[in-house]
Amino acid sequence: MSLKVIHVFFILVSTLMCIGIAAFRLDAWRHLGDASALVQGLIATIGAVLLVGYLVHFIRKYRGLGYQ
Repeated sequence: MSLKVIHVFFILVSTLMCIGIAAFRLDAWRHLGDASALVQGLIATIGAVLLVGYLVHFIRKYRGLGYQ
């Protein structure tokens, strides 16, 4: 397994974790009305969006590298 595949895998796992945390915290905000839960949910959402952008950038930059 190449370093490129491992890198893409960890970016995907991190993105899924951010999405899960965002859903959990935004749901907590919806039920409890806690402002810190809203902030944490928004930060996790922004993190997920940035990770997706980084993943797209990484794949485009190293497209010709291969998966060896």
